[in-house]
Amino acid sequence: VAAVAIGLVLVSQLSVQAAGPLDLIPADATAVVRLKSPEATIGKVGNFANAVQPGLGFMVQGQAPGLGALISNPTLGGVDLKQDWYVAVFAVKGAEPAVVFVVPATDVKALQGGVDDSFTFASKDSWVAYSKDEAMMELVEECISGGADAASGAIDDRSSALFGESDLAAWVNIAGLAEAYQAELEGADDQLDGLIEGLGAQIPAQPGLNMAAILEIYGEMGHGAVQALRDSQAFSFGISLGNSAITIDELLIVKARTKTDEYLSSQKSTKLDVLAKLPQNKHGYMALHGDFKGLMEWGMQFASKVIESDPESVKNIEKMVAEMKQVKFGEMGWAFHLDDGNKDAGLIRGYTVSNVSPAAKMREASQKMGSAYKMDLPGFTQEFTVEKDAESYDGLSADLITIKQTYDEEANPAAGMQNLFQELLHGKDGMIQRLLVKNDDVMINSIGGTQDTMKEALAAYDATPGTKLSDNQKSREGLLAEANIVGQIDLPNVVIVLARAVLATEKFPIPVPIKAEQLEGLSVPRSYVGFSAGTVPQGVQMKTRIEAKTLQGFFQIVTYFQQQMQQPPR
Repeated sequence: VAAVAIGLVLVSQLSVQAAGPLDLIPADATAVVRLKSPEATIGKVGNFANAVQPGLGFMVQGQAPGLGALISNPTLGGVDLKQDWYVAVFAVKGAEPAVVFVVPATDVKALQGGVDDSFTFASKDSWVAYSKDEAMMELVEECISGGADAASGAIDDRSSALFGESDLAAWVNIAGLAEAYQAELEGADDQLDGLIEGLGAQIPAQPGLNMAAILEIYGEMGHGAVQALRDSQAFSFGISLGNSAITIDELLIVKARTKTDEYLSSQKSTKLDVLAKLPQNKHGYMALHGDFKGLMEWGMQFASKVIESDPESVKNIEKMVAEMKQVKFGEMGWAFHLDDGNKDAGLIRGYTVSNVSPAAKMREASQKMGSAYKMDLPGFTQEFTVEKDAESYDGLSADLITIKQTYDEEANPAAGMQNLFQELLHGKDGMIQRLLVKNDDVMINSIGGTQDTMKEALAAYDATPGTKLSDNQKSREGLLAEANIVGQIDLPNVVIVLARAVLATEKFPIPVPIKAEQLEGLSVPRSYVGFSAGTVPQGVQMKTRIEAKTLQGFFQIVTYFQQQMQQPPR
C-alpha cells in the first residue's frame, strides 16, 4: 500500500510539472483551434471519402502534405503528426489578429528550421510555440514560467470535453471578445435603431402594409441578438469523422443569472417522442418543444400591426390572442413527403401532431384565421377559407382549410413563375389542410393530398410501436437524446422528386436536355441530414449529423444525369 501511495504521488507530481499545449497559450486568447492527431484525422477523412465514393479517399490523403502551410511550416520539418496541433488567435483592436501556433515536435530545432525567420519561438518539453507577434510571445513565455494565466484554466469543463473528443475543434472566448470591444457593443443598440430608422425613411410606403411594424420586428430581433452576445460566455464546436457520418457538435455557454440564462432555463429539453407518432420513412421531419405561447402571441400581435388598415382582421387577431392564453403547449411534430403521383393535388404531403390542451381552443383559433388573415396587397392576394366539420374520420369531425395565394403577373414579371411553383407544390386549388381533434389534447393536421393523407396520419398516430426502427428513427439516434428542436431531411430523394416534377411540368425555363421519364429509373437509398438543439444548464448544445449515404446519393444523382445527357435524344 505504501509503495502504491508513493507511486501515485510521484505520478501526480510529474503530471503537474509536464506542460500541456494549452499551458503555453495565454488565457485571454480570443479563439483556440485544435486539430486532433493529424495522422489519424487524415486517415479518418480518407475512410469517410472512400465510403462516399471508392477511391476518393486516396486523392484526399494525397493532399496531406499541404497541411504544413496551415502552421507556416510547409515542409513539416520536425513536426509530430501523431499529436494534436493548436492555433490560438488574439483579437487586436485596429489591427490584424495575432496568431500563435503551438505544435508538437519530434525535433525542436528541425521544427524551428522549417519556419521562416519572421517568427519568434518559445518551447516547453516537446511543444513549440511560435508567432510573428513578439509581444504575444512574451506572454507565452510568462505562461510557461507560471507568471501568467493559461488557456488551460480558462476553458470550462464542458467545452473542454467537446474540445477533446472532436477531430477538429474550436473554442471562442465570447466574453473576452465582448470585453475588448465593450465600447462598440455599448453603442450597438443606438446604431441598430439608427439603421432601422434610416431604412424606414428609404423604403417607399406599400398600400395595405405597415412597413414601420415590419421594420420594428427586425429591430427587436437585432436587439435580442445584441443582448445574447452580451450574455454569452463562450462558444465551442467540434467536427468528428466516422465511416458512416460526419457529426458536428456545438455548445454555447452563457453567463449565469443573465436574461438569456433565465430564458434558456425556462425551455426544457425532452425526448420528443412525438416523432414516433408521425408516418415513418418520409422525406423530412421536425419536432419542437418549448414555451411557444409567448412566441405565438408575439407573432399574432405583430401581424395585427402589419395589417392594421383592416380593423376587422385586427379585431379577430385580438380574439385569437385571448384564446391562446388559455392553451398549454407540449411537443409538436411535423413530417412531409413529396409525391408527384397526383398533379392535381400538388407535390406536398404534410402530417402534423400537436400536443395542446385544450385542443378544442386551438382548433377554434385555427377556424378564425380565415377571417383574420385575408390579404389583398399590390401584386399579391391570399384567400383563406374554412369549412367546419366538412369531413369525418372514424367518428372524428375534421375541418377543411384552403389557402390560395395568387401573384399578379401584370404587376410582377416574376409572378408567372411564382404561380407555377405554387401550383406545382399545392395543386390548382391551393394548399388544402385537414384538421381534427383527438383525445381532447391532440390536434392532427394533414396538408395536401386527399383524405388518404389524413387517414395515413391517423394510422401512424394510433400504430403500436414496432421493434424494428425506421430509417428516420435510426438517423434520429445519432442526434441529441433530449432536445428542444430536431430536424431531419432526405435531401437526395427530395431533389429527385422535385427535379422529376419540374421537368414533367415543361413550363419552367430550365435548359436541361433531359425528360422527366428519363428520371424514372433513378433511385437512391433513404438518408437523412439531421440537426438537433437543446438547452442545458447555463447554455445550449447542438448536434448536426450528415450521413455518408447522403453524399453517396448526390454522387449517384450526378453520375446518372451525366449518363442520361450522353444518351441520344428520343
